[in-house]
Amino acid sequence: MDVKFLAPLNELFHTLLDAQRISAFTQSQSIIKPEKNFEYSLLSGAITGRILDIEPNSKIIKTWRFSSWPTGHFSQVTMNFVQESNGITLKFEQTNIPIEDFERTKSGWSNNFFDRIKMIFGWGNFGIA
Repeated sequence: MDVKFLAPLNELFHTLLDAQRISAFTQSQSIIKPEKNFEYSLLSGAITGRILDIEPNSKIIKTWRFSSWPTGHFSQVTMNFVQESNGITLKFEQTNIPIEDFERTKSGWSNNFFDRIKMIFGWGNFGIA
Protein backbone atom coordinates (compact mmCIF):
# COMPACT_ATOMS: atom_id res chain seq x y z
CA MET A 1 0.00 0.00 0.00
CA ASP A 2 1.07 3.57 -0.60
CA VAL A 3 0.62 6.12 2.18
CA LYS A 4 1.02 9.86 1.54
CA PHE A 5 2.52 12.23 4.09
CA LEU A 6 2.95 16.00 3.93
CA ALA A 7 6.20 15.81 5.86
CA PRO A 8 9.93 16.38 5.49
CA LEU A 9 11.52 13.08 4.45
CA ASN A 10 14.12 12.98 7.22
CA GLU A 11 11.48 13.76 9.88
CA LEU A 12 9.13 10.99 8.76
CA PHE A 13 11.99 8.50 8.54
CA HIS A 14 13.22 9.48 12.02
CA THR A 15 9.69 9.27 13.45
CA LEU A 16 9.35 5.60 12.49
CA LEU A 17 12.58 4.69 14.32
CA ASP A 18 12.44 6.94 17.40
CA ALA A 19 11.07 5.53 20.68
CA GLN A 20 9.87 8.89 22.03
CA ARG A 21 8.02 9.82 18.85
CA ILE A 22 6.47 6.36 18.51
CA SER A 23 5.37 6.49 22.15
CA ALA A 24 3.83 9.93 21.48
CA PHE A 25 1.61 8.82 18.61
CA THR A 26 0.76 5.35 19.96
CA GLN A 27 0.30 6.47 23.58
CA SER A 28 2.21 3.38 24.72
CA GLN A 29 5.70 2.24 25.61
CA SER A 30 8.13 1.81 22.72
CA ILE A 31 11.68 0.49 22.74
CA ILE A 32 13.46 0.98 19.43
CA LYS A 33 16.73 2.38 18.08
CA PRO A 34 17.70 3.09 14.47
CA GLU A 35 20.27 0.28 14.47
CA LYS A 36 20.52 -2.81 12.30
CA ASN A 37 19.72 -6.00 14.30
CA PHE A 38 18.12 -4.02 17.14
CA GLU A 39 15.28 -6.01 18.75
CA TYR A 40 12.40 -3.60 19.24
CA SER A 41 9.12 -3.60 21.15
CA LEU A 42 6.10 -1.40 20.35
CA LEU A 43 2.65 -0.88 21.88
CA SER A 44 3.89 -1.93 25.33
CA GLY A 45 5.15 -5.26 24.02
CA ALA A 46 2.16 -6.18 21.82
CA ILE A 47 4.46 -5.91 18.77
CA THR A 48 8.06 -7.12 18.64
CA GLY A 49 10.67 -7.69 15.97
CA ARG A 50 14.16 -6.98 14.72
CA ILE A 51 15.45 -4.28 12.39
CA LEU A 52 17.01 -6.08 9.44
CA ASP A 53 18.19 -3.16 7.31
CA ILE A 54 18.18 0.62 7.31
CA GLU A 55 19.05 2.90 4.41
CA PRO A 56 18.77 6.44 5.83
CA ASN A 57 15.82 8.40 4.42
CA SER A 58 15.21 5.60 1.93
CA LYS A 59 14.28 2.18 3.36
CA ILE A 60 13.50 0.28 6.56
CA ILE A 61 13.19 -3.51 6.61
CA LYS A 62 12.21 -5.31 9.82
CA THR A 63 10.62 -8.44 11.16
CA TRP A 64 7.31 -7.82 12.94
CA ARG A 65 4.91 -9.89 15.01
CA PHE A 66 1.96 -9.56 17.35
CA SER A 67 2.52 -11.22 20.71
CA SER A 68 -0.63 -13.29 20.02
CA TRP A 69 0.90 -14.93 16.93
CA PRO A 70 2.32 -18.46 17.17
CA THR A 71 5.73 -18.56 18.83
CA GLY A 72 8.48 -17.83 16.34
CA HIS A 73 6.14 -16.56 13.58
CA PHE A 74 7.31 -13.23 12.14
CA SER A 75 6.12 -11.20 9.20
CA GLN A 76 8.44 -8.90 7.26
CA VAL A 77 7.79 -5.18 6.88
CA THR A 78 9.43 -3.15 4.11
CA MET A 79 9.05 0.62 4.00
CA ASN A 80 10.39 2.55 1.03
CA PHE A 81 10.33 6.36 1.23
CA VAL A 82 9.81 8.27 -2.01
CA GLN A 83 10.23 12.05 -2.13
CA GLU A 84 7.66 13.69 -4.39
CA SER A 85 6.88 17.30 -5.22
CA ASN A 86 3.86 17.27 -2.89
CA GLY A 87 5.31 15.31 0.04
CA ILE A 88 6.39 11.75 0.76
CA THR A 89 4.93 8.48 -0.45
CA LEU A 90 5.63 5.62 1.92
CA LYS A 91 5.55 2.41 -0.09
CA PHE A 92 4.61 -0.10 2.56
CA GLU A 93 4.60 -3.90 2.26
CA GLN A 94 4.12 -6.57 4.91
CA THR A 95 4.44 -10.25 4.05
CA ASN A 96 3.86 -13.52 5.92
CA ILE A 97 0.92 -12.27 8.03
CA PRO A 98 -1.21 -15.13 9.38
CA ILE A 99 -4.36 -15.11 7.24
CA GLU A 100 -6.65 -14.97 10.27
CA ASP A 101 -4.94 -11.73 11.37
CA PHE A 102 -4.59 -10.01 7.99
CA GLU A 103 -7.43 -7.47 8.36
CA ARG A 104 -6.56 -6.56 11.96
CA THR A 105 -2.92 -6.06 10.97
CA LYS A 106 -3.75 -3.94 7.92
CA SER A 107 -6.22 -1.70 9.76
CA GLY A 108 -3.84 -1.46 12.71
CA TRP A 109 -1.15 0.16 10.58
CA SER A 110 -3.60 2.80 9.35
CA ASN A 111 -5.38 3.43 12.65
CA ASN A 112 -2.50 3.10 15.12
CA PHE A 113 0.44 4.32 13.08
CA PHE A 114 -0.08 6.21 9.82
CA ASP A 115 -3.20 8.26 10.66
CA ARG A 116 -1.90 9.02 14.15
CA ILE A 117 1.45 10.22 12.79
CA LYS A 118 -0.42 12.59 10.48
CA MET A 119 -2.59 13.84 13.31
CA ILE A 120 0.08 14.23 16.03
CA PHE A 121 2.74 15.78 13.80
CA GLY A 122 0.38 17.70 11.48
CA TRP A 123 1.48 15.85 8.36
CA GLY A 124 -2.08 15.73 6.95
CA ASN A 125 -3.55 13.92 3.99
CA PHE A 126 -5.38 11.22 5.94
CA GLY A 127 -5.97 7.77 4.43
CA ILE A 128 -4.20 5.44 2.08
CA ALA A 129 -3.60 6.41 -1.54
